[in-house]
Amino acid sequence: MDASRVSPNSSVAEAVTVSGGSCISSTVALTGSIEGALLAGVRTNHVEAGNGSVLVNVTAKSIKVAPGCLVYNVATEEDLVVDTPGSVLTTAVLPSTTSSTSDGASGGSPLSAVSMKSQVDLDGGNAWKQVVLENPYSFEQVYNANTDADVAAMEQHAMGLHAAAAAKL
Repeated sequence: MDASRVSPNSSVAEAVTVSGGSCISSTVALTGSIEGALLAGVRTNHVEAGNGSVLVNVTAKSIKVAPGCLVYNVATEEDLVVDTPGSVLTTAVLPSTTSSTSDGASGGSPLSAVSMKSQVDLDGGNAWKQVVLENPYSFEQVYNANTDADVAAMEQHAMGLHAAAAAKL
């Protein structure tokens, strides 16, 4: 492992192969391989990150990400597998009363989290009003649902999801 590619605030075990110019910051990983990927704020027992992938603020039991993927703000107590190259996966925190109405604006509390998918070659501006890739909402609905969001409460909710997932590692 090229220690110059791993920040001192990371805990990446010797059992993790790091190659291909990977950059790793604030990450904990026990086993796996990271090839030409960027990881920041990742917590996992096992990671397999493909060339050109970017993982930011991801907590999961194990992580397997195909080349060219973007995964951010995801917390799960299960294994995380993103096996289609160029996939985008995130978690959106929403008021739990959000419904799939035409405008998506409903406000409310408490908060819930939903997975949202995309592809690096999908123009979200052109697909703004469409529900794509089996997502529960369109990008516009997520935006509208969070128009009056309490950002501090949303951050606390997301931090709780990461803490619960990390406790299972």
